[in-house]
Amino acid sequence: MLTGFDAPRNTVLYVCKSLKEHNLLQAIARVNRLYEDGDTEKQFGFIVDYEGLLGELDSALTTYSAFEGYEAADLVGTVHDVREEIRKLPQLHDQLWDIFKPVRNKKDMEQFEQLLGDEALRQDFYARLRAFSRCLHISLSSDKLLDVFDEAKIDTLKRDWKQFSELRRSVQLRYQETVDVREFEPKIQKLLDDHVVALPAETIIEVVNINDPDALKAVVEETCVSEASRADRIASATRPAITEKMEEDPTFYREFSELLEDTIRAYRGRRLSERD
Repeated sequence: MLTGFDAPRNTVLYVCKSLKEHNLLQAIARVNRLYEDGDTEKQFGFIVDYEGLLGELDSALTTYSAFEGYEAADLVGTVHDVREEIRKLPQLHDQLWDIFKPVRNKKDMEQFEQLLGDEALRQDFYARLRAFSRCLHISLSSDKLLDVFDEAKIDTLKRDWKQFSELRRSVQLRYQETVDVREFEPKIQKLLDDHVVALPAETIIEVVNINDPDALKAVVEETCVSEASRADRIASATRPAITEKMEEDPTFYREFSELLEDTIRAYRGRRLSERD
């Protein structure tokens, strides 16, 4: 999966083998794709280096031929040490609290919510909270956090994050940026119960057992569907049947599989009729 593997949502790479130059870059590139799905946003990947290879990254970047057109400064910041992110936490934490300097009683959430009635200030609060949340999430994923802060400081950061996250939810509802659908759930459920009827599932087309001669003959002799439909049903049913039986007799079923593929190709290529 180190080359040609493209899954943007892939987030963590564990490096536990020796890699150099372009192979190292290709490995790291498995987690460098951005990804967004609803509320989930990925802006970077995590690399857990068991081999101590990231020290060779600078030389790999400067010698890789595909980067010949880039200045060295363009490649700075390709990989960040997690300790660099941890050191940003106090500043981001202070920037978040700075918004609420006008509030005298820092335990009065009602005053916090009233202050955020200003839309520009509210959007600034959201942006600062996102930055702090992202940094805290990265920091908590590493035991290096304990090298920088003691347990009491970490507990304070986590407690404040929870408080500000709850504040965000409250102001989003208060200023009609989101709708709390929980209050509508009973009404929606009643509508469904009164007006929506779900009948049991009905099997319209039975699965074809190609190992049963009678069942196969019944499909061939069906008159209610087209010959093309019958041909596709038989071809589609044969493929998984061969896969399931392959372990019983690999030689026979491999040959049978090749014959089947040739037949299907001939059918798709109009060299064989649907009936045949």
